[in-house]
Amino acid sequence: MRKLSASSATRTIFIPSVTLSVALAGGGCDPAQIIAVTTTADSGSGSLRAAVQQANASSSGVTIQLPPGEYTLTRCGADDSASAGDLDIDLTKPVTITATGTGTVTIRQTCAGERVIDARGGRLLTLRGVTVTGGNVHGAPGESVSGGGVRAAGDVLLERAAIAHNFVTGGVGVASMSGGAASGGGLYVGGSLTAVDSAVSYNDATGGAGVGMAPGLAPGGNATGGGAHVAGTITLNRVTAELNTATGGAIASCDQLDACRPGESRGGAFASTGPGAIENSVIDGNRALASAHASCFTQYCFGIPVLAAGGGVWSSRALSLTGSNFRDNEATVSSARNLDGSARGGAVTSDVSITVNGGWFSNNLVGNGSGGALNGIQISVSDATFIKNAARGSGGAIAAERLTAVNISASENSASGSGGGAIAVFADASIQRSHIHHNTVGSQQDGGRRALAGGGGIRVGGKLTISESQVSSNTGSASYDGGYAGRFEVNFVGGGVEAGSLDGDSITVSDNKALGHSFASYGPASAGPSGGAGIVSRGLVTLVNSTIVGNETSVALTEFSVAPPFGSAIYARQLRLDHVTIADNANAPAIQAGELTSYRSVATAPADQPVCALYQDPVVLGSRGYVLLASAHNWFDDASCALAGAGDRQSDAAFLLGPLADNGGHVPTRYPAPTSVLLNQIPSSACPVVRDARGVARPQGSACEIGAVEASQ
Repeated sequence: MRKLSASSATRTIFIPSVTLSVALAGGGCDPAQIIAVTTTADSGSGSLRAAVQQANASSSGVTIQLPPGEYTLTRCGADDSASAGDLDIDLTKPVTITATGTGTVTIRQTCAGERVIDARGGRLLTLRGVTVTGGNVHGAPGESVSGGGVRAAGDVLLERAAIAHNFVTGGVGVASMSGGAASGGGLYVGGSLTAVDSAVSYNDATGGAGVGMAPGLAPGGNATGGGAHVAGTITLNRVTAELNTATGGAIASCDQLDACRPGESRGGAFASTGPGAIENSVIDGNRALASAHASCFTQYCFGIPVLAAGGGVWSSRALSLTGSNFRDNEATVSSARNLDGSARGGAVTSDVSITVNGGWFSNNLVGNGSGGALNGIQISVSDATFIKNAARGSGGAIAAERLTAVNISASENSASGSGGGAIAVFADASIQRSHIHHNTVGSQQDGGRRALAGGGGIRVGGKLTISESQVSSNTGSASYDGGYAGRFEVNFVGGGVEAGSLDGDSITVSDNKALGHSFASYGPASAGPSGGAGIVSRGLVTLVNSTIVGNETSVALTEFSVAPPFGSAIYARQLRLDHVTIADNANAPAIQAGELTSYRSVATAPADQPVCALYQDPVVLGSRGYVLLASAHNWFDDASCALAGAGDRQSDAAFLLGPLADNGGHVPTRYPAPTSVLLNQIPSSACPVVRDARGVARPQGSACEIGAVEASQ
């Protein structure tokens, strides 16, 4: 070979059907090739199929250039040489297929049972400016299949590309073989996927159906990644993924336990077994579905779990979501007969962690499971909005083992199961500078068993640490039917917040409702549901600089029900207050606590109710009590709390609290009028909390105010 100088490092070679440009670096001998396609025909000189075959013969990286047009694959047949059927690409070197010019470029498969591209080898496949469509792959009986549009063993880069209207279906299970799995309706990537300014839409992955009748027992096949299944890292930037579906294989009938399991589904749009990062993208209208419809002939069909996870995105590793819009996605297990379902994450599920920085989550749904928008073990969210998501289970917007949330808004979300109209956390949670409002939770339990419908806004099983946040206008409701057993246990409801324990600083809990309905179909009930419209906890609740106002508890009592509503503001085993304002709550005593410690706080009694009442343990029936541990400088408007500390007052007076309003700071507060008796009541030496709920320094005058707000003097 003639050695080229640096100035002659590019040359063009003309051969039949292609123009080949070779770029050599510094006289090197490994040329990069450009193959120009000149016809949309599916065979012959200048065709895309011929270009792929020429690329396969090359030992170096190749770029195939496609001018605008539709490249329809019509040469049908099964082979691995790209002469018929799909485009078999040798990825032992990098291969790029790129559009040229200003028109659209589409590669369309018309052959039955063929994907569009099958790229074998571990190097990079780049698709730039092209649309891949029409791929359709059907597994043989019991066979697992992948990559309806594109199957690539190595890494894939999509730039201004579209993967659309492709599907893959696992083989039907026969002769003791499970239904075949289906992975990547549009795209299967054995390495990592990077997609920029691209779309993955209208693709489907469906697991093969199972036959659960002896002698040919066969559970349904799993489905992962209706749009794309990625074995490695997934990185998406400015990507649109819409209307992709992953559906687990169904079961026609069953007569043995193991045979009755329908196929699972993961990742309606994207499924990844590596970590993922999604930025500035739209994930819209995707679904992960599993069918629990089975004909159960024996008791062995009871209790078979079925999984659907990540209606939009599922990953077995950590996910990072930045500035993206997730809307109208769904993960649902359809219920039938005696089969149980477990759906997780209507929009996103990670088996490890999810980190969200900005973004919008709306109208996502999880059916028979938890986390209408997000489901993960560890979730960290900042600067994000959750609206109108729903869970037929717990956590209308978010379900997590542990949660950290900063500056989020969650509104109009709903859960119809065990709790958390907006947020359900099973261990501990930290929430800062957030607004949780107009969410609902409700459930019904029959057969004499305990039903929980905790936290119309938030439910946390462990400790909730919450600051500078508002929880408002949420509703928790529950119905209880004694059924044949004809009995109840007392239960939480919790209109605003239910938590194992709570540490609140500068929070406002307002206008929440805890509603209950108790009835017994066949016999008397031993107790009705409980309340806690603002906050409910079986542990310690500590509140500083907080406002608990306008919450309402109620229960519809029947002839068998014996328990009135509990705790319109706070219902807790232990309660510690410091500079707290409690006012205008309704239909139950404002405070029901087993132990109370209160400093520098104001509380008003609901109409026809006392400020304080005996605490009733919601699980240990008959456990009742109230103990005042310590108090000082409080003003409650009746003597029901038996305050006895220095500066305590127990009488109705002109508190003159203004309406709940923006008086500065992160949360609305009740500002006392200039003539309020709460002003200048606490010697400066006795008010160690140096700032109020708005961050204003205490004292403003010669002494401090009672309650959450320090008035200007």
